[in-house]
Amino acid sequence: MKQVFRRVVLIDDEEIQNKIHKMIIQHYLGRHSIEIVSFTDPVKALLYLEDEDKNKIPTLVLLDLHMPYMDGWEFLDRLNPLDVTNTVIHIVSASILKADVERGHKNSQIAGFTNKPLSSAVNGLLVATLADIIRRQSLK
Repeated sequence: MKQVFRRVVLIDDEEIQNKIHKMIIQHYLGRHSIEIVSFTDPVKALLYLEDEDKNKIPTLVLLDLHMPYMDGWEFLDRLNPLDVTNTVIHIVSASILKADVERGHKNSQIAGFTNKPLSSAVNGLLVATLADIIRRQSLK
C-alpha cells in the first residue's frame, strides 16, 4: 500500500477556533498520521502552501470566510493557480450567506459549508469526510 502524507491546514483569524478544530481532528483521527497546521493570517497560509513540497499538499483545508486583510474568497482566488487539485476545502464561518453558498457551488474544491461554532454532528461529518479522503488516497 502506498504511504500517503496527510496534512490538514486550518485558516481562521480566531486562534481559539483553530485550536478547537485541531483538538477535534486529533480526537477522532489520532490513530492516523496527520499533521495539522494552523494559520490566523491567510497570507501566511498562502506563503506556506506556495513553499511546500508538491508531495505534501494538504488533504483538507478548513477555511473561514470572514477575516481581516484577506477574506476566504480572495484566499481561494489566490490559491487557484497553485497545484492543490487533490485538496478538499471546507468553509467554516460564523455567518454563511446564500450568496456565499451559491458562489461556493461554482468552486469544485469546496466540499461544503459549516456554521461556527461547530456542533458535534458537524464535527463527526467533517472527520468522516477526512477519513474517507484518507481511505481513498491509501487505495491509489
